[in-house]
Amino acid sequence: LNRWHDGLRRIIGEVFLDPSVRSEDDLYAVGSSPVLVLLAESHRLEPSVRKLETNLLVDLMLDLDFKRRFSQVFTSLYEQLVLARAGSQDTNELGDYTCQSFTRQDVTLDLVQNHGLVRKLLDCLWSLPK
Repeated sequence: LNRWHDGLRRIIGEVFLDPSVRSEDDLYAVGSSPVLVLLAESHRLEPSVRKLETNLLVDLMLDLDFKRRFSQVFTSLYEQLVLARAGSQDTNELGDYTCQSFTRQDVTLDLVQNHGLVRKLLDCLWSLPK
């Protein structure tokens, strides 16, 4: 099984990032990938289930293509994710995702240059309840 792990990781990552994998009653806009929906709704999950989700997504980030694309989705949702957890002490998964995204200089640079990372971080900071 160990020799198949990288291939399975890549396949699962592709499915999670594929916007065509949706149900007809999906509440999210066309073009929303399963990973976008998972992230956007993760604050509603029980802590133990959220930890499993976090572990799976962090493991998938061992694949560089998944890490790049996941980090773009995560950046686009960052303010929404932080505000959904405002006042909660349980924000570990956001730190895990952030740490994984920023371990690669090329991924971070792409997020800054092409996906408005700095602006999104500042907007989030100003939106937090005082």
